[in-house]
Formats: sequence, C-alpha cells, structure tokens
Amino acid sequence: MWVPVQDENGVWMVPEAINNKSYTYANAQLSEKELVQLDAEAESDPICSSAGCNYASEKGPKTHPMNYFVPNFGRDRDIIGTDLSLAWAEKNVGHRWNWVKPPKKEPEPDFRIPDFGLDEDVIWTQESIDLVSKNMKHEWKPVQDENGVWIVPEPAENKSYSYKSLAQEPE
Repeated sequence: MWVPVQDENGVWMVPEAINNKSYTYANAQLSEKELVQLDAEAESDPICSSAGCNYASEKGPKTHPMNYFVPNFGRDRDIIGTDLSLAWAEKNVGHRWNWVKPPKKEPEPDFRIPDFGLDEDVIWTQESIDLVSKNMKHEWKPVQDENGVWIVPEPAENKSYSYKSLAQEPE
C-alpha cells in the first residue's frame, strides 16, 4: 500500500520501491479512454505535474504566514537624514544641485592593441585562392547580399567536380 505522509513542515515523505518486484502490472490492459488524461476544468497550470494539481484542495500545515498586515512606518531615517544634509549643503553653497545622469559611453582601453597584420593562415589561404584561380583561369568571386550574407557559388551536383588534373598519369 502506497501511503505518502506529510511532515510538520509540509514536506511529503514518499515511500519508494526497493526493486522492480514491488510493482504490479495486473491491470496492464487498459482501453484508449483510460489512457487519455483529460483536464476537468480545461485549464493548464505550468506548475503542476502531469499527475494534476491538488495544491488548492490540500489542507496541510502552511509553510509560511500569508495575507498578514504590513505596517507603513513612513520614510526611512537614513533617507530623511540624506535629504536634510542635501538641503543644508545647497543653502550654504547657494546652488541647487541638478544631477543629470551622464550619457553612457564606451570606456577607452588603457592599453595599446598591437597590429600584427594578417594571420599567417589567412595569407596562405589567399595565396592558395590566387594560385588556383591562375591555374584554372577562373576567378572565384563570392557575392554579399544586402543583409551581409555571402552568396557562395556551389556546384549543382557531384558531376561538376573534375579530378583529372589531380590524378597522376601512369608512365
């Protein structure tokens, strides 16, 4: 018999099965109507599990006080003191402080970033493209569209590849 118990803090103490033999599968043949779970109120609560929601009907102990009166003690004494201090300073200086939030700007780096030029791999790739373009007598020109996406020419099918120039002829 599976009987979960709720402790004094509202936590459910759930007994667990020790091994697979403790499960029973006597009623394994269920009809389609029995396998479908319908929501009686046609509402779904994302907090609830697939087993349903029953937290509203539970009458267990409350975990914390709720719906209690919160008194209003007025402004905080530190805020009142700060306002009085500001008023005194403005009176003695003869100037009203009009604080304006400064515009946000990017911080300038306090170090110099060296420029070492193009990376070695980029240089080799550019040289490779130039060499292949020269040998094939065809210049490869990808096009960039208005959104900045590169439109790269691709072969339509595998037959468009040519491997004849790569294969060595038998001597």
